[in-house]
Amino acid sequence: MGRVIRKTILGVVLVSLGISLLWMTMRPLLAKPDVLVLEVNDRSGLYLVDVNRGLTAILTRGRVEAPVWSPDGSKIAFLNSNGFGRASLRVMDANGGHLIELLPARFGVEYERPSWSPDSQQLVFTMRKTMDDPQLDIYIINADGTGLRQMTNYLTDDSWPSWSPDGNQIAFALHRRNGRQFNPNIYVMDANCDQLPGGCYANLRQITNILAARYPAWSPDGTKIALIADYFENLYVVDADGSNLRSIARGTGLLWYHWSPDSKQIVFASSTSARSWGVSVVDIDTGETHMIDSGRNAVAPAWSPDGSQIAFLGVKDQNFQVYLTDPLGLHMRQVTGPETDGFRFAWSP
Repeated sequence: MGRVIRKTILGVVLVSLGISLLWMTMRPLLAKPDVLVLEVNDRSGLYLVDVNRGLTAILTRGRVEAPVWSPDGSKIAFLNSNGFGRASLRVMDANGGHLIELLPARFGVEYERPSWSPDSQQLVFTMRKTMDDPQLDIYIINADGTGLRQMTNYLTDDSWPSWSPDGNQIAFALHRRNGRQFNPNIYVMDANCDQLPGGCYANLRQITNILAARYPAWSPDGTKIALIADYFENLYVVDADGSNLRSIARGTGLLWYHWSPDSKQIVFASSTSARSWGVSVVDIDTGETHMIDSGRNAVAPAWSPDGSQIAFLGVKDQNFQVYLTDPLGLHMRQVTGPETDGFRFAWSP
């Protein structure tokens, strides 16, 4: 079934969105889509959207957060909240079947940012063990719920883990004290560092030494790491060994970015005014930037797996809709309908 689904719709976007009751009753056999999470009339869920046909089907109901496709396209991991400060970490098949609860919802326990290993066998994520725990730590768990491993324990927050394309390393932000403040910078650890002498702490490699570095993401070819720093005002790229750090784009409120599949460009969203956001594309080598949308309060852009399209969220009639365009921004179209209001999306592999 998973193979049939992947074959049927290549350009689908996995979207966790809030939708009307009419759409909630539909569940056609769609393939993989992009992800938005939102509540409508106290409902929310994870939906499939075919960007070519505009169809939407529900995968699971509930308050869904941070859904991510496995690289092989067979599964989706996500957080499922009960609305009372508790969320469980779950995995299901891409067609909505075979739901597994990897870690249960517990009062005061906080899970964040699950990310798949390249072989689709494990997830890395952050967890706060109790409400009184001052720190987020990084953990790895197998996709079947076995083999939970704690990777970090540094008395400060360790966050935004990102797996390297070869599966051997994990980049993340580690908060260390700088005077009175804790300043995050980007570090890299081996994916098996918990099994090395001295553990992960003894085998860390610091990649940046700048102000407020966050959100690391490996380039698809594994040679570079992108990150946001300087309190969300600079988009940086650095070689994977920590050399050649450079700012490639400046803006205000830089919160979202995504690598192109060929590792040559990055699409990002930043504030264009006090109440508006726009989406731009920057060339990694030249630094040349062009805006592809500035009129829809556009956020959360992401490249399609083949590099031919960029999807993003834009506001229309006070709701967030999914839009699709070419990388130059010349051919724009709305994918989702007026009954949709969403928060996150992600392309199927």
